[in-house]
Amino acid sequence: MQALIPTAEGVFDAHSLQQSVKEEPVSTVKIPSNRKELVATVKAWTELDSKLKAINKMATKIRAEKKLQNEQLIAVMKEHNIDEFTLKNGVIQHRSGARKEPLTQKRLLEILKTHPQLKEEQAEALNTYVYDNRKMVEVESVVCINHNGTVQDG
Repeated sequence: MQALIPTAEGVFDAHSLQQSVKEEPVSTVKIPSNRKELVATVKAWTELDSKLKAINKMATKIRAEKKLQNEQLIAVMKEHNIDEFTLKNGVIQHRSGARKEPLTQKRLLEILKTHPQLKEEQAEALNTYVYDNRKMVEVESVVCINHNGTVQDG
């Protein structure tokens, strides 16, 4: 069964949507030289934006469904001491491990305050220094602002 994806141009199946996207990556930026090319560029951008929104919406639903299935599989595998399911095209394994939590400014300050050689003021100063001196990266993007004022990244 093909997944149907709604877009501004209609409903596409995933295969035809994949075929409609150009295979070769764009390697250079061509600046439109006249109004007709600019209109074509804007139209192409909005069509691609609509397709991406539809695909992302579907991907979000699929991820939620997969998360539910993961939870069910983990519960069954734990309950029956099953380490893996062997399939035709691979193996589903239950793995358990530990990882470090994300390092946020708040968490870094908590860690620094527990350091035996730092006073609270020193920990706060060090935390501020680290965050104030992070490298700034400039990011450029195009956004679409709907008529209701909602901004959507492009």
